[in-house]
Amino acid sequence: MPGGQLVHETERNAPVRASMTASWLAQMAWEVFVVDGDNPVAAMQGYLDWEFGLVEQLGRDGTHGFFVI
Repeated sequence: MPGGQLVHETERNAPVRASMTASWLAQMAWEVFVVDGDNPVAAMQGYLDWEFGLVEQLGRDGTHGFFVI
């Protein structure tokens, strides 16, 4: 998202933040993933899935100002 981080990790566990932020993004037509649990392999796969789909998702947004060179 433009302007910085949506959810910042702290020492206190508050899993509702990820779900709430994902809900907001989904309402704005963003594709979202929330990783449940403490599985670093699943977390990395979720990140890679998001990263690989980002260019297409930004293309659908139409307001970002980026272009592929």
